[in-house]
Amino acid sequence: MTGSAVLGTAIGLGLVFGLLALFASAVTEAVSSFTERRAHYLITGLRSMLDQEESASGNTLLTTEGTKSQLAKLVKEPKETEDIRVRMETDPAGARPGDLTAALFGHPLIKSQQTRRVSLIFGGRIRNPSYLDPQVFARAMVDTLVPAVNPDGTPAPVPDNMVLALQTAALKLPADFPARRTMVMLAQQASGDMAKLESSLADWYDQQMSRISGWYKRWVKVVLIVVGLAVAVLINIDAVQVGRELYVDGPVREAVVAQALSGSLCKDEADGTAAKQCADQQIAALGSKGLPIGYAKACSWPLRNAACWATTPGSPVDWTDVVMKILGWLLTAFATSFGAPFWFDALSKLGNLRTSGPKPA
Repeated sequence: MTGSAVLGTAIGLGLVFGLLALFASAVTEAVSSFTERRAHYLITGLRSMLDQEESASGNTLLTTEGTKSQLAKLVKEPKETEDIRVRMETDPAGARPGDLTAALFGHPLIKSQQTRRVSLIFGGRIRNPSYLDPQVFARAMVDTLVPAVNPDGTPAPVPDNMVLALQTAALKLPADFPARRTMVMLAQQASGDMAKLESSLADWYDQQMSRISGWYKRWVKVVLIVVGLAVAVLINIDAVQVGRELYVDGPVREAVVAQALSGSLCKDEADGTAAKQCADQQIAALGSKGLPIGYAKACSWPLRNAACWATTPGSPVDWTDVVMKILGWLLTAFATSFGAPFWFDALSKLGNLRTSGPKPA
């Protein structure tokens, strides 16, 4: 029975953490969409691979978060990006950090992927793309350095050797631009084969996208912890107290395990708002089954009296209860950072482990 209690406690905690992580993920996705976080990381990543490395210290024009946001706003302005593209074509050696990125985003292939937010409050402001296809990047990059159309709108002469023309255009860029040496190297390795050069450009972009994905995942993990901690404190999801209750109270444990293995969880909800509402309902259902989720009625916000910190209603409170409560909230927030897929996968494995043995009496 002890083994069954431990396994049931693990399943119950996995359910609580999974639902809270799903709720936090929906909130995180909403924050990411509102702040255009993916688009900001895409622009920052392209800037670091094209015209200013993240570690560059000689020019601080675009090294702060504020100026990164300025670049994100700049590429939404057709006239500004067109002016930068013209300046890049007439005087590439005088380009400043951020110019090549802005000129690239001003290319029609990428500009067409901007969307307009449907909003009555913000007036339908323009949103930058959060992802670019590698082939689109490669073609836009080639046409940015060797444009097919002159600034006056007339067709530009077609180079006899496009690879050589691209290499020559790259050599005109400032020496401290990361794209300069990379583009020259890729052009040399292409040996006159334009298809091979475009494929190399796409591979270069894919490698940078992996780096950008890492930035975004780290940001998501931090936000999940913050949201998880906020929810844990606001509605009192204390991992230590929940785990203790699941272990010592058999009927509550069995009810929670039945809910966890019912197959009707929220992981299949495609819409973020629906997933958030479903997770909220499931967490409320866990509280109704007897789990210590939520504060006692005698508790007054913001946690000003002993009823907010008591392990059981009406029991005396000392400093160890406060420490354990804070520890339980921190454990809940840390568990939330693993994400809902991790906990739902763990639930599936624990459920299979529980049903693989002989049926308990």
